[in-house]
Amino acid sequence: MGERQSPSRNNSSEIVKTMKQIDDELHPLLADMIDRDKWRAKIDQMEKHGFDPEANFQIRRHMLAVKWLNVWLNGLSVA
Repeated sequence: MGERQSPSRNNSSEIVKTMKQIDDELHPLLADMIDRDKWRAKIDQMEKHGFDPEANFQIRRHMLAVKWLNVWLNGLSVA
């Protein structure tokens, strides 16, 4: 309890870890909508060059949107 729910804004290793987790657990509805090759290319880019908060703001924003949509869709699948 009390754990941070989203990755640190500037910690590239946490962001990469979260993006890989999303990629592994992606709901089938999202898998059809997301360009997985581009998603994985962004992961590779951050692993090689790190995360620049100003230049990569959109990446983080998209990652969080996909993360919470994925959580919501997977939660609906459980019922």
